[in-house]
Formats: sequence, structure tokens, C-alpha cells
Amino acid sequence: MLTKFSFSAAILSILVAISCEKKVIDVRYGPVLFDLVAPDSLEKGSPDSSYLAVNAFDPDGLDDIDSVYYMVTRPDSTSNGIRFLLHDDGVNGDSTANDGCYTYIIPSPLPTSQSGDYTFIFYAYDKQENRSNTPSQIITAY
Repeated sequence: MLTKFSFSAAILSILVAISCEKKVIDVRYGPVLFDLVAPDSLEKGSPDSSYLAVNAFDPDGLDDIDSVYYMVTRPDSTSNGIRFLLHDDGVNGDSTANDGCYTYIIPSPLPTSQSGDYTFIFYAYDKQENRSNTPSQIITAY
């Protein structure tokens, strides 16, 4: 026969057993962008192109990086919201595939483009949709 004390002890031991279960928590960290390389200025209407490059690291491996891109804000503080994807595929201006260095070739601004400071903000997402830090670069169009 269970006494009040033994019943309470049984409940307590069940609670302790439940709270002592091993729980696995899958913690994923987002990518990190670093060593951004971009020109300080671009001449409008120039036939030349320039390179943007940024290194990406993900604690879960480079294969976990889903995308690296930049978005631009114009001198008048507007943006069209386009995501310009950078490449780590050994083509499209990228020298070595799968090395974590993402590149993009940008043409010079059109002669009709706004003059002034354009803000380029860089992003990376991994396959779990964790976002990176967001380095930026101001490029002046003249």
C-alpha cells in the first residue's frame, strides 16, 4: 500500500527522471562575411568594369552557404530592391571555385545615373536561413 509519503516520493522521482533526460539542441550559426574588396569610386560612362569580392565563412562548412549577394541604395536614398548574387563558381569573374571568395563584376554606371554615393550592403544566408553580418561599402559615382 502506498503511503502519502511514498506516493510523493514516486512523483518526485518521475519528475527528476523527466528533467534529467538528455536533450539535443541543434544550434546553427549564420555565415560570416569578411575582407570586402570594392572600388571607392566609378566613373559614369566608362567602358571599364570593376570587381566586388567578399570572403564568406560558415561554421557548418562552405557547403552550408546558400547565397551571397548585395543590394544598392542610390544617392537619393532609394533602392530597387534587386539582390545581385555574387559567385564562387570559378566563372563570372570568380577566379577559383568553392574557395569561399564570392565575386561580382560591376559595370560602370550609365552617364545618366545619379552622381554621388551609392551604398552597397552585402548579405549571406545559409541553408537554415541564418543571416550573416552585413558589411557595406560606399562607392561614389562621378
